[in-house]
Amino acid sequence: MATYRIIYGIVLAAALAFSQMYAGHLSSVILITVLVLPCISLIMTVISRFAFKLRFDGKREVLCKGSELYIRIPVSNRFIFPFSSAVIEASMPTNQDNKRAVMVFSLAPLQSRLLKITVPLTYRGEYDFTLERVVFWDMFRIFKIAKKLKLSKKVLVVPRLFEVQGGQTDFTSAEDDTRFVSVNSEAGERSFVRKYTDGDDVRRIHWKLSSKQEDYMVWQNTKGQASEISVLCDMTNFGADRADAIIEAGLAVCLYNLKSGKVSALYCYDRKLSGTRAMPIHIPEALYAAQEETATLCTYEPEPYFPAWARSVFSEKGGEDSSAAVVLITCTVTPDLAKLVEELSAESPVAVLLTGGSEGEHRLSRLKNVRHAVMNPENIQNEISKAILTINGI
Repeated sequence: MATYRIIYGIVLAAALAFSQMYAGHLSSVILITVLVLPCISLIMTVISRFAFKLRFDGKREVLCKGSELYIRIPVSNRFIFPFSSAVIEASMPTNQDNKRAVMVFSLAPLQSRLLKITVPLTYRGEYDFTLERVVFWDMFRIFKIAKKLKLSKKVLVVPRLFEVQGGQTDFTSAEDDTRFVSVNSEAGERSFVRKYTDGDDVRRIHWKLSSKQEDYMVWQNTKGQASEISVLCDMTNFGADRADAIIEAGLAVCLYNLKSGKVSALYCYDRKLSGTRAMPIHIPEALYAAQEETATLCTYEPEPYFPAWARSVFSEKGGEDSSAAVVLITCTVTPDLAKLVEELSAESPVAVLLTGGSEGEHRLSRLKNVRHAVMNPENIQNEISKAILTINGI
């Protein structure tokens, strides 16, 4: 807008020079016009500021990573003159950047419009989308008047939830409750109903539900199980891409276990809490709750050291039933981690998922009762199924 001010300064100087060189009514009219029109425009802009009306929905939104945030803003002009140019400024700061959006619009007299702002959601986390201010320019683009808004809404970006394709389990979409359903059993226990597979006890068949489906459905109790699959995620600060990949891999492992009728527990160290978050996942609702909880996990610097932290998790579980299996998800395999894996593999099957490279992979090859797989964090959607099937021996 500085260009318009320069042009106006040139026009004003020319009008002033013309009035000095040619004294008369015409030169005076030209000078007065050049002086008065911007003042009238400024007054109209001031009125526009108070005639402008905006509505904003500040309700919290929960969206999935990789999607887009759509903001709809109804605005209206309650003035009998148009808004020649107005600008709404918005922002959504993240740990990696400060996403900013600028919406330029105009409004005819007594007109209402629906403005739309789209913000891509690149990383998981909880953010504040804020409408900072609206700026009005006069018709000559010389003056501007800002009106602070400070309207905000919470946006929770949850990690993606990937399902494994292939293998021995018949995986269906998360919405398909005919193959995998959480219900209350006749005994009052919380149970799963899933598709019948070879080896299931026929006495566990849910006849009423089976009569409505093409396949036999069986009860899968979640209470009273002696062990659970422990899934430990390394939240060391490797970067946002790798941290998100580790969390998404952990959730995918838990979903695979859930679909297979197995109980999992997802463990993550959270810098914000300076402690461990333990998320038992035995029903679909618990998985979705963990999806939201992991959205706010904060990464940390090397302390606590991942192998030491993992060891402390199992020490705290010492008085409980041992794990049916252990899944460690990290980016690198250090000598200390390889030693821990060797110790754990003496009691339970152990799997290691490496996201972001194969550094230290050779340390796992010589260990018995240990499976591992490597994934590219930038291509996790295409590689997660193969990796999880690999660590499950499929």
